[in-house]
Amino acid sequence: MPAHYEGNAEATAYDNAVIASYDREHIAGVSVRVLRTMENMDDHALGLPVDRLVHSLQTAIFALAAGEGEEMVVAALLHDIVDDLAPENHGNFAADILCTYVAERTHWIVAHHDSARAMIRSHSTRASRRSRLRLSNQWSTVS
Repeated sequence: MPAHYEGNAEATAYDNAVIASYDREHIAGVSVRVLRTMENMDDHALGLPVDRLVHSLQTAIFALAAGEGEEMVVAALLHDIVDDLAPENHGNFAADILCTYVAERTHWIVAHHDSARAMIRSHSTRASRRSRLRLSNQWSTVS
């Protein structure tokens, strides 16, 4: 049964306990919602040779093969999880979702992976070199 009050000042201890119970259930369900979201990525290729689910799996496999730890492998798997909701800012959005679970370095990498994507897609070799240098300099500050 949901809490019953109209304003926060009217909330009773019982109301707060009910809300806390719903919060615990909601938090406990995060992993299920993440998996559902991942499943929905299998039909979105967005013009790329593979869909976003395959891309995410490939990224996680690449991180694992490179010797990264579990945290980075999971971050690699989830780096595009919010691309549908924030296509132009999904790196920051995904990093913010992960921030309570990962180290600052991992958070930074997920937040800035859009810069790497922009660099790769650059049509100008000169701009690409500049972007590569900027990203390299940024990377050295978190390595």
